Amino acid sequence: MMLPFNTSSFSNTLGATDRASQHKALVPPFKEEFDGKPEDVLQHIADFTHRCDESGVIEEFKFIIEENEPPSTIDLSDPKQKKAWLADPDRFTYGNILIDSSQATLAKVQQTRNDIRSSLKQFTSAPDPVTMPLASQKLVSFQNRQWIYTLLNQSWSTNMKAIMSHYQEIHDQDGVVLWFCFLTHFAGTTTENLIVAYSQLTESKLQLSLFQHNIPKFTNAIRAPIHVLLKAKEEPSFQHFLNIFHGAMEAPNEEFRAFIIHLYSDYRKGGPTRQIHILDLLDKLNYKFNCINNLGRWTKKEDPQILALTASLQMLQNQFQSLQGKYQALIASKDTPPLPSGPQKPSTK
Repeated sequence: MMLPFNTSSFSNTLGATDRASQHKALVPPFKEEFDGKPEDVLQHIADFTHRCDESGVIEEFKFIIEENEPPSTIDLSDPKQKKAWLADPDRFTYGNILIDSSQATLAKVQQTRNDIRSSLKQFTSAPDPVTMPLASQKLVSFQNRQWIYTLLNQSWSTNMKAIMSHYQEIHDQDGVVLWFCFLTHFAGTTTENLIVAYSQLTESKLQLSLFQHNIPKFTNAIRAPIHVLLKAKEEPSFQHFLNIFHGAMEAPNEEFRAFIIHLYSDYRKGGPTRQIHILDLLDKLNYKFNCINNLGRWTKKEDPQILALTASLQMLQNQFQSLQGKYQALIASKDTPPLPSGPQKPSTK
C-alpha cells in the first residue's frame, strides 16, 4: 500500500528538530474533558479536527476507497512502467476520516495501520529520509498515530474511556483507528447504540414521577436518546410523541396539564402540533414550565386565612379528643363497683 503519508513541513522529515515542537502542539488535553455526552459530540469532533489540522497530521487519516485502473498509456508488461505505476499516487482513490468517514470501513482503516507496522518490523536501523523516503514517512506516521492515541486518552474522562474500552483490542495504541471507532459509535450507527436509545424512550422510562415531577430534568433525559437517533438518520416515531405527552400529563400543575392536553389533542387530530419537530416539542414544554414557574404559579399557594382556620380546627379537634377521653374514663369509673377494703362481717338480719 502506497498511502501518501503526512507530507506537512512540520513532520515529513524523520529526526527533524521540529518533531519535538509538533509533539508538544498535538498531545496536550483539551480545555474541556469529553465525557461521552451526545450533545457534546459535535464540539469534540470540531476540537479534535482543529488540533490535528494545526499540528499537521491531517493526512494520517487517509484511507483507500478503491484502486483505479492504470491509464492506457502505461504498459504493465514493462517492469519500469509497472514499478512507477505501483508507486503512483493516482493508483488509488483516497478518503479522509476527518473530512468524511462515510466510505470508510474498519477493515480499510486497519489495513493502513497494519501496513505501517509490517514495514517497521523490517527495519534494522532508522531509514534514511533521502534514500528511503517512504519508509521514513511510515516511521513518522507510526509516531504520529501513537501521539493521536495519547491525545484522545488525555482528553477523555474516565466514563468516556469506559465507553470505548470494548474497542481496546482493535485500536491498540493507534489513534486513527480509535478515532474511527469513536465516530462509528457516536454516530449512532451501531445496533447497540440504537437499542439503548430506543429503550430510553419507552413509556415506562418517560414517567414524570421518575424525575421528581421536574419538567427540565424530564426533557433533558429525552434529548440524549433523540440525538442518537437523529445521528443515525432515524426519525422519532408517533409512539415517541405519545409517550412524551402521556408522561408530561402527570405534572402536578393544572395549568401545565391543560397546556399538554391541548397539544396532545391537536397532535392526535393532525393539527399544527403534528408538524413540529420532537426537539421543538421539548422546548415548548420547558418554555411553558418556565412561564408558569416564573409567575409563581407552579406550586399552589394556600390562602393564609384558610391555613389559620385549618390550624384552629385541628386544635379544637385535639381538645375535643382529650375531653372525650376524660369523659369516657369518668364513666368507666362510675360503672365499676368499688372493691372491698377488708373482711366483711356476717349479716345479723
